Amino acid sequence: QEGYVWARKGLLSSTSANDYLNALHAREQKYPAYMAVLQLGERKPSPSEEKYLAAWVDMGFPAETVALAYDKTVLRCHEFKWAYCNGILKRWHEKGLHTPAETAAENAAPKKEEKPSGGKAVKTKNREQRRLSLLSIFILRLGRSFWMSRHRL
Repeated sequence: QEGYVWARKGLLSSTSANDYLNALHAREQKYPAYMAVLQLGERKPSPSEEKYLAAWVDMGFPAETVALAYDKTVLRCHEFKWAYCNGILKRWHEKGLHTPAETAAENAAPKKEEKPSGGKAVKTKNREQRRLSLLSIFILRLGRSFWMSRHRL
């Protein structure tokens, strides 16, 4: 069956097979550093974990950048979650950010202004307007009651 897999990958000559094996070996050499920054010990990654690690190696992330994604994941989720960490790294890859310096520059960049459709400032403003509206209705009713009590018709 492995022969069929290699054929689908276009590994039909000994040269292409040798190149593939060298690339696979180079990728697997990076796994221990990744496992260390993810605080998963010196064990061999499971097949599912290996898929994530292989994707991160193929995207070109050094272990230091994976460590930053790990930190962000644990801060947000209070534990390590592979899918969440992978999402962070995918977004960085799409933005062309691969080194710790590049990701730090992205985090230091000023955030876009919030749209009026959401955000804490807008909610606070709406709450304040609602409070003022309720207060004005109360004052109007109180004033009406006071006026009615003075001017009985």
